[in-house]
Amino acid sequence: MQNDTNLRWAVTQCVWSFGASGLADFLSTMVKPFTIEGVAKQIKCPCLVLDAEGDILAAGNQAQEMYDALQAPKQLVRFSSEDGAENHCESVALAYKDEVVFNWLDEALKLHDDRSS
Repeated sequence: MQNDTNLRWAVTQCVWSFGASGLADFLSTMVKPFTIEGVAKQIKCPCLVLDAEGDILAAGNQAQEMYDALQAPKQLVRFSSEDGAENHCESVALAYKDEVVFNWLDEALKLHDDRSS
């Protein structure tokens, strides 16, 4: 953490957000209970799963694992450095991420119609 500002911020933020006494407390007692096992298959509503390739807080295959575990109608959207949205929460390309999310909501909720503007 001394040499990695992103890691230092992530750990400090997580410990603070969860009210943990330190990193060990956060990892052993705060995070351990969080799992999609047995839960994801209970979700019935349409789901949009976003995956940013450079997300340091959700690294690995978390988005794909969630997508695979869902049995409801679902869509997986991957964001990359090519579209400038590779960071956590697509933070550098919020307008693009919002467009993707709102287009998905429009379709999922069937709020659009065929009237011309």
